Formats: sequence, C-alpha cells, structure tokens
Amino acid sequence: MSLLDNIFINLKIISKIPENGRIGTTSAGQVYLEKDDYKTTILRTITNDSRDKTVTFLMGLINDITQISDNIINSLYIDKNYEKTSNNTVTLSQLNENAKKSHQLSKLVRELKNSKRGIANLYTTYKRDATVSAKLEEVMDKIDLQIEKIDKALRIIEKSDDQTIEAMKNKVQSVNSNNKNSTKKEDSDSDDNF
Repeated sequence: MSLLDNIFINLKIISKIPENGRIGTTSAGQVYLEKDDYKTTILRTITNDSRDKTVTFLMGLINDITQISDNIINSLYIDKNYEKTSNNTVTLSQLNENAKKSHQLSKLVRELKNSKRGIANLYTTYKRDATVSAKLEEVMDKIDLQIEKIDKALRIIEKSDDQTIEAMKNKVQSVNSNNKNSTKKEDSDSDDNF
C-alpha cells in the first residue's frame, strides 16, 4: 500500500471519530477508533498510547499530506504556450497525467474536509486540556491552509488544460481545413486539365 493510500484510509477513519471519541495508532502508522470503556483506558496506559501521542500522530499526518500534495502540485504540467509545443502526443500524455494527479488532489481535499468533523469531535473530547486543544486547532489550521492551496492549484490546472485542449482543437480544425482546401485545389487543377 502506498503512503497516499495509507493517508486516505487514515483520513477516512479520522472522519468517523464520534463526539467524545478517541483514536489509537498502530506501529504501522494506522489509526483506529477506540471504544470508550475501562478496558481501553487500561490498555492505553499499558501501551503508552496517550492524547499527546494522538496529536503528534495527527501533526505528522498533516505534514505528510502537505509534503505529498505539494509534490503532486509541483509535478503538474501547466502549458502556457501550447502553440510552441510541437508534439501533440506528449501534450496528450501530460493531460492524462494531470487528470490522474487532479483526481488524487480532489480526493485528498474531500477526505481532508471530511476529517475535520472527526478532529472537531476529538477537540470536544480534549477541550479541558489547553495544550492538546491548541495543537488540534493548529492541525485544523494546517488542514484549511492545505485545502486552500490544493483548490487553487486545481483551478489553475483546469484552466491550463482547458486552454490546451482548445488550442489542440483549433490546430486540428486548421489542419482539416487545410486538407479540404488542398483537396479542392487538386480537384480544380484536375478539372483544368480536361
């Protein structure tokens, strides 16, 4: 499983944190929902799973998300001068790659937005702990910032791709028009020969 897949799964689980709920983490970097009973409290104490560990995990998760989404954004192909591009096949390949990356970014935005509900519920759980509450607010701020950054990149790439597609259509129409004119000229030349 890729790091991005693991992030999507963790965000889905985080989005399901109920009010006054808690999460735990595994050594493999997976998050899970915990039951609210005395057994969980004892187990958390034994395994040294604490609210501080939860917040540290969430901070690390949002840092991973920021790094991965920034890398995806930086790898997007934005063509400002389609006319200077000589190989349409490469451009189509780049458009397809952009579509794949745009899908990943859109999915990430959706999962980040959904996870905010679970983090808000976690905030309610720890509202009496000022330090943990402040850290959870910081996580929410970082999520909002990353959502904004991804949304902006998606708008730019959509505009760039639309312009590239339009330029490609115009080029194809121009070639088709030239071919028709060439055929008409050949027909009229052959009529002149009779």
